[in-house]
Amino acid sequence: MKRFIICILLVVGLIWAGDWTFDRLTEVKDHVLAEIDGISQLVERGEMQAAWERASALQQDWEENEHSILAFVRHGDLDQVTLSIAKLPGYLRYGEIPSFAAEANTVRRMLIHIWESEQFALSNIV
Repeated sequence: MKRFIICILLVVGLIWAGDWTFDRLTEVKDHVLAEIDGISQLVERGEMQAAWERASALQQDWEENEHSILAFVRHGDLDQVTLSIAKLPGYLRYGEIPSFAAEANTVRRMLIHIWESEQFALSNIV
């Protein structure tokens, strides 16, 4: 009976850890997508200095938050997001609006892809 209880506790612990990591991933995804939308709105209004400052702050936030999800998500996907976010301030600094839009879209699509692939779904397990 003790083994059964220990097994149940292990399963509950694994489910809790998985739920916590998915919640953290969701929180980071929502924050980054909201920031990119805000930066894009600043670019559309022509406020390039404010957009650059916000993109630089996003890059710093991402570097801090990346480590909290790095242990649970494939590194290749996160590396693509990291590279794309790192390019955003440079594109804004030098007025490369089409390149900024392309990289911002890459970040959006990759974060949504990562989030969808980490959801608790039977298709992701099998």
